[in-house]
Amino acid sequence: MQEGKVTPGLLFFRGLLAVIFGMIVVAWPGISLATIVLLMGLFLLIDGIVGIVMGFFSIGKDKHWYLMVLLGLLAVIGGVLVFNYTKVTFITVVTIFGAMTIASGIVDFINFFRFKKEVDNRFLLLLAGVVNILFGTLLVVHPLVTSVAYMWVIGLTALFAGIFSIVASIKLKREVKKGKK
Repeated sequence: MQEGKVTPGLLFFRGLLAVIFGMIVVAWPGISLATIVLLMGLFLLIDGIVGIVMGFFSIGKDKHWYLMVLLGLLAVIGGVLVFNYTKVTFITVVTIFGAMTIASGIVDFINFFRFKKEVDNRFLLLLAGVVNILFGTLLVVHPLVTSVAYMWVIGLTALFAGIFSIVASIKLKREVKKGKK
């Protein structure tokens, strides 16, 4: 792994953000739709900004840096749309979140193959990708499920993907440290 990448720290922060979001949604699935919409918008906005920063820090070090920027931009656009259209229907919000979750899973899946040499236990990236793609697809395909069920699916998706990202970031940081010795 090349020196100078802050990816482990940002990956950890991103995972922590997902875990916090997931815990809030799982703990209080019945909170008002407006609050859920705002939480999703905030999550998408912050996650997108972190993704963009990760991408720009990878310029010159990773030939696929633009994927992180593109995913980050998609999340920021989704977050801005959520904040600007708070009266948007729940189905639309869930579809936006589902599309973002699928896109994130695809990037995790791609990274599973890209980090063959850098990360020994990269199966966590594959697991995060599979979880994101499956739950994202569920959100897009079945938008009429009750809102409480959506909250559980969204919360658990964020929680598990966040945990996998945190563990992957710790393992990635260890690999970077091994490479420096």
